[in-house]
Amino acid sequence: MSASLVASDAHDDPATLDWRCRAVLPLREPDDEEDEADNARLLAPGVSLAQSSRGEDQELTILAMSGLTVDLWRVGSICASLESRDADNAHFMPLFEKGESRPAPRPGGGAGKW
Repeated sequence: MSASLVASDAHDDPATLDWRCRAVLPLREPDDEEDEADNARLLAPGVSLAQSSRGEDQELTILAMSGLTVDLWRVGSICASLESRDADNAHFMPLFEKGESRPAPRPGGGAGKW
């Protein structure tokens, strides 16, 4: 998974970018009893986060992530940006409430990688 660090196409807040990612494992149609046993083990409770089916095809979600990238150089108010989102993002407000400071300028003034 990859995403740009600045959401240039976000109309509501161009200094933030919501992202989501999931990894799925498609189950093969079993060719023999061994494949069938493998699928049965993978379909056991607690092995995957979710199971979904489309017709005969099944897939397991084995990893799911979501997050928010905030461009601290461009965002007007970090707390206002987090507060305007859901409660999961507002949970991080205490990290920024003291002074809402921006990162210190980088040596050379460039905006290179961190």
